[in-house]
Amino acid sequence: MLKFRRIPTTLAEVVHQVIDDLRLENKYFVEVDIPDDIGIPAPSVALSEWITALVKQASDQMRNGGELTFIGWESEQTCELEIADSGRDLRHRNCEVPRAVQLAGGNLRWNNCPQGGVAVTLSIPKRYAQRQAA
Repeated sequence: MLKFRRIPTTLAEVVHQVIDDLRLENKYFVEVDIPDDIGIPAPSVALSEWITALVKQASDQMRNGGELTFIGWESEQTCELEIADSGRDLRHRNCEVPRAVQLAGGNLRWNNCPQGGVAVTLSIPKRYAQRQAA
């Protein structure tokens, strides 16, 4: 389990914490494109565990290094995080939605990237974050 040095308040902070804890920049070229004003759409520990699980799935497909890109955005209803890698395509992957993501009302979508690899998009409804804060 990841331990936060300080409690993150934004999606970007959670992603950077996972990157640091897993030492991803030592293994991969990592790029992060997440606006600093996107809040956390789920409890930070749960969110970091979901991101960690998705990164580990990507890492399994890139044993000799590669690229990881994190892109975040939000709409009125959802907060979304895409994690793209340069590993093998979807035919070689087990794409299951973790039960914890389902319970949060979120979902995952996988797509092959045009340049190779796979992008998985984690979509979490904002109402989940509001429900957790109540």
